[in-house]
Amino acid sequence: MKKIFFLVLVMVLSCFSFSWATQFDDLKKKADNLVMKKQYSQAAECYEKLLKMKQSHVIANNLGFIYAEMQDYDKALELYHKALSIKPGYKDAENNILAASANYAKSLIEKGKYEATIKMLAKIKKEFPKAGELYYYTGVAYQAMDRLPEAVAEWKKSAKINPDSSIALYTKGIEEIMSGDTEKASKTLKAALEKSPNNVYARNMLAMLQAKSGNIEEAEKNFKKITEQRPNYVEAYLNLGYLAEQRGDSQSAMNYYKTANVKNPYSIKAAINMGNIYYKMGRYFDAEACYKKASRNFPFSAELHKALALTYSKEKKYAEALGEFKTVVGINPNDAESLYAIGLIYAAGTTEEEKNSSIEFLNKCSQISNSPYAQLASQKLNLMNVPASANISSPAIQNTDILAESPEGDISMTITSEWADVPQQSNSDDKYMWVMSNFEKGIMFIVYKPISGRGSDESSAKREAEKAIGKINSKQASETTFNGTKYSVIEGKTQSNKIRKVFSTTNNGKIYILIAEFPKPENTSDVDKLMNSVKIK
Repeated sequence: MKKIFFLVLVMVLSCFSFSWATQFDDLKKKADNLVMKKQYSQAAECYEKLLKMKQSHVIANNLGFIYAEMQDYDKALELYHKALSIKPGYKDAENNILAASANYAKSLIEKGKYEATIKMLAKIKKEFPKAGELYYYTGVAYQAMDRLPEAVAEWKKSAKINPDSSIALYTKGIEEIMSGDTEKASKTLKAALEKSPNNVYARNMLAMLQAKSGNIEEAEKNFKKITEQRPNYVEAYLNLGYLAEQRGDSQSAMNYYKTANVKNPYSIKAAINMGNIYYKMGRYFDAEACYKKASRNFPFSAELHKALALTYSKEKKYAEALGEFKTVVGINPNDAESLYAIGLIYAAGTTEEEKNSSIEFLNKCSQISNSPYAQLASQKLNLMNVPASANISSPAIQNTDILAESPEGDISMTITSEWADVPQQSNSDDKYMWVMSNFEKGIMFIVYKPISGRGSDESSAKREAEKAIGKINSKQASETTFNGTKYSVIEGKTQSNKIRKVFSTTNNGKIYILIAEFPKPENTSDVDKLMNSVKIK
């Protein structure tokens, strides 16, 4: 009896095994067919099922390839690493990690996410220290941030690993430009392009040299070639716009800048250049819109606030212009042009207080050396029969209001000039929208980008807040309301004994996370003031 049962069990297991194998093979054929048709989303669903059925390094690697094709590089890299964990030393996965990292870097650079590029590549470089291309793209990101010495240092590492590559020649060309030998640099960059015609960075630099030397036609050809090779490379459109402006073709320039703005809505150069053209054309309303859009993304840009102030002045919106000029001075107290403009606006007033304010700002301007506005301020003071050394008190300009608003306009807050924008290299995580600090009081304030697609209920928001708060002691949970918005709060003390508060809320299917960290309980009032300025629409 037992023998019969055993035989039946073997037959059942055999049938099950055969059925499972058939199901697996059929699903894989379907998945591969979908990949051939480039129906990647459906193919990914099939491969996810296959990976659950069998933890295979090949399946994980193939699924990674599908996500890479969909440009979900984070997921692709995760799966390539999973393939390596299943089979260490698996060459296909290693090669795919390098390829995906390079493509991810290019994608991030095109979106203006330079710090995120550097951070991502730093992780991969630890795994593959002899992959020259990783150092190359790190250098490109540094170059885009105007940190040329760091860029060159990375390119040199790349050139040392691959001395005969196009990248090595590009590095040599950059060094020649830095030494002032532009003629030699042009030849080197051409040699780099002969080795690799798709090296858009070498082509862009060569075109810039050609434009500088007056060879505009060749420069334009090269910039246009870049847009064909890499349609999302914003720098080429900006350069084409600049050339169009130089020959007086404002309409073509505007079209190039608009294209750059569409390719990368966060491009401050595109927005400023568009605004500048509108300003020159006398279309101040349109210029105002461009400058406003850019200033939402870059609330601490003195250049943008000054452009907006000058535009308001042209529109005779003097109250708004005064506010923007004060913002400039709040960011840069020695901006002579803005001090002079504030003095002139107050001088047009009729009250004694306005006259005193005018004298105060003109006097500050007159004391700034090596500025033409200092002389103009002194002349204006003479016309007002006031000596340049007069010291008449006026309302303080500290703590000027600055509006920070997300690109979508769904979250905004009003900060003052005592708060400083923390440079992105200090905290490069791409999930942050704003990172600010009140250095005098030691307060740090972080606003996350709105989180969507992970549920919009209160429990989901609390889970995200738990992730954000990190390691703290004596954790307490509570609820509070600021500016009509209800927040869940998690509070505790960090390892360095600072107070940390995480505020979370939901709105229209998105989760909003804000974090405050400060040294003393009395700083709570500063944080509460900031939270009361937050508006979630």
